[in-house]
Amino acid sequence: GLGLYVCKSFIEIYNGKVWFKSIEDKGSSFYFSLPVIDSHMLQPEKTKKRTKLINNSLRLPSPLL
Repeated sequence: GLGLYVCKSFIEIYNGKVWFKSIEDKGSSFYFSLPVIDSHMLQPEKTKKRTKLINNSLRLPSPLL
């Protein structure tokens, strides 16, 4: 139904990927990946600036739960 489309839409908004593997008479498996930032690689002062930049310039929709 609609659930897979909604999941795919949210994942793509956040620059992720969705794919599936299907085996006849066995079923399908769905997978997704999302990019992440390794916070250990960021310096504290740069992290604050980056967070502010992201918060001010990147307006992503908030999911309704």
